[in-house]
Amino acid sequence: MAQAMFNRLSKHQSTSAGTMVLEMDGQTVAKRAEVAPSGVLVLELMSEEEDQDLSSEQRTQLTPELVDAADKVIVMAERETWPDYLVESGKVEFWDIEDAFNIPIDAVRAIKDQIKVRVEELVRETG
Repeated sequence: MAQAMFNRLSKHQSTSAGTMVLEMDGQTVAKRAEVAPSGVLVLELMSEEEDQDLSSEQRTQLTPELVDAADKVIVMAERETWPDYLVESGKVEFWDIEDAFNIPIDAVRAIKDQIKVRVEELVRETG
């Protein structure tokens, strides 16, 4: 959600990657939603409320190379999942936002709205 919102609002482009994606690397959000009902909610909310289709977006594993290439790294993953290269990078901004995995639609909507506020603030800072 954050990547799609940022790329739409900013003059810069972002890449989305996860800390625990290895088994899902390259899997589309739509494919993941087949086994994670909350994924369907995310797709629906982003489509209906933000006019953004995330279904073909692919899951990507975070790597040291991605961190090195980034100007800033926004992390929403639990700190215990962070690899050492991320902890040591000095580029990290942590957003303490709940994971939208297997929670009711109103909670997913609240997460989407919280991410949107954070992304808008980031765009004001970075352009």
